[in-house]
Amino acid sequence: MLDVMSPSQREYTISSGPDAFENQLIKQFPDEAQGIQEFFRLLKRAYDPRGTMAWFAVKLLPLWFNKVLQLFGLPRLLSDFYALGKKSVKEVLEVIQQQHPVCLELSYCKNKRSRLAIHAYNKSFIIEILNFFSSQQNHIKNKDLQFLLSYSTVGFLVPPSRVSFSMMSLLHVHCCEYGSCYPIGGASEMPYQIVPVIERSGGRVLMKAHVSQILTEGGKVVGVRVGNKENSMVDIHAPIVISDAGMHNTLLDLLPKRVAEKSPAWPLAKTIRPSVGNLSVFVGLRGTPEELGLTAQNIWIHAGCNLEKMFTESLVKPLPELLAKPYPALRLSSSAGKDPSWKNRYPDRSTLSILSFAPYSEFSQWSGLPTKKRGDDYNTTKNAIGQHIVDQVTTLFPKLKNAIDYVNVGSPVTIEHYLSTREGGSYNMEHDITRFGQEQSALLRPESGIEGLYFTGQDVTSCGFASCLYSGFLCASIILKKRYLLLWELFNLHRKLYGLPEGRNDLFF
Repeated sequence: MLDVMSPSQREYTISSGPDAFENQLIKQFPDEAQGIQEFFRLLKRAYDPRGTMAWFAVKLLPLWFNKVLQLFGLPRLLSDFYALGKKSVKEVLEVIQQQHPVCLELSYCKNKRSRLAIHAYNKSFIIEILNFFSSQQNHIKNKDLQFLLSYSTVGFLVPPSRVSFSMMSLLHVHCCEYGSCYPIGGASEMPYQIVPVIERSGGRVLMKAHVSQILTEGGKVVGVRVGNKENSMVDIHAPIVISDAGMHNTLLDLLPKRVAEKSPAWPLAKTIRPSVGNLSVFVGLRGTPEELGLTAQNIWIHAGCNLEKMFTESLVKPLPELLAKPYPALRLSSSAGKDPSWKNRYPDRSTLSILSFAPYSEFSQWSGLPTKKRGDDYNTTKNAIGQHIVDQVTTLFPKLKNAIDYVNVGSPVTIEHYLSTREGGSYNMEHDITRFGQEQSALLRPESGIEGLYFTGQDVTSCGFASCLYSGFLCASIILKKRYLLLWELFNLHRKLYGLPEGRNDLFF
């Protein structure tokens, strides 16, 4: 929904399924057909399984070997993922007027060796890129179309000008080409199903066990310290510690600096900003999803049609200005509408989750204070935003207005408390375009460079449930000393249980 609560308000539906979104857009914007086709062709070049393999491979290969590959441009020879990843989504979509645009690959020609690598590269691909960025016919001019092609970049919590085109392509194929899914019973089913497997294997899962320090001896990691108070601290010793607490927490807070500096990821932990935090509004409703019009689809609500401007302004504008007009961007999602088991568990009840952004600066004064004890000023501030958002949503969807039973608002400080992230960031490290280059991707790896310590989680790969699964898989491959064999074993197990994948994309999505 664009330009909501204005005379020019309009709605678009996003189709899922192989090529469904592309075909739908061509029907809606027939004059832009050539540009749409070129855009999706580049998307497919970026999310080709070889691209995913190239992204993961640099995290498994030794760092010295990665440097050799980068020196001669070999990763870009094997895949278009890194070549396209140097362009932002905004750059791909904008009309580029230069007579001689800078090619994605030719911009790397800074020395003789890199020029040799360019000559070895797929020349036809370079020509295709040049044609796309120089041909006026391929330019996507319609502003609504530009918005629709880039709306999913909000999922990375950075504006389109800073989202890697290749990363956006992975999100596109995961959500649009193959469609999203929802766990029956809700997200809590994930730990409920995983914990028994861990325990059957001899493991334990400890709740409310806050790790305050990673223990080291002679530069090696030997365990963790649980608890903060002197009389309740417990040291748990282990030969291997796997951290999914994020690079910032692990390297900057939990380890002594002299040890943390040994990690190849140390420079990135010092320079990559924390991600933006979310503002959340959870609404409890009387009535079934069918009665209230709640479906499995997410709804993206925007108070304009310039995604770049809306994202930026929502993080820098003072709170009174944000509340003086419709909130810039909202995402609505209903677990009641997604979960087929919901109606049996909670008859005649529904839920609605609303996500947006809010400046951390508006809440930073309450950082570090315990939840539910931040005072009246905090509650007044967050509830004013929450009520403003609820009023906006109920104006757009009148059926919800008289069905509201419960409203709870969470701020970036809420996320900071529960996830222990810096500045209330939802994703730990910011998902900026520079983070996903060849060199940075190689440094954000399971191997920490510190004996006894390994990394997993979204800082190793990216945000998203599937991405974190891959991160855990990469980490297990390293620890089990099966860097590449584990993938082969998994493929053979899949073939034994389900047969061969129908297509090569099914290997990854």
